[in-house]
Amino acid sequence: MEITEIKRHLHEMIDTIEDADILNEIDDFISDVVIDEETPLSDLQKRALNKSIQRGLKDFEEGRVHTFDEVKKRFPEWPSD
Repeated sequence: MEITEIKRHLHEMIDTIEDADILNEIDDFISDVVIDEETPLSDLQKRALNKSIQRGLKDFEEGRVHTFDEVKKRFPEWPSD
């Protein structure tokens, strides 16, 4: 999939999400992976990140998702904000 197609696909999926918790998690994730020019990703890191994103998109499309509350129950020891 070309970069422009991936971006379009991400925009379309995000536009369907109405849950603020999920949108905040997506925002946090994207904020964590955005790297400035002074800290470029290696080719291996870029491939790993892209593969991870593609797996997540496929899971989302196939309905393999969990609500934020379900995740909090499954991992109660996870630090909260």
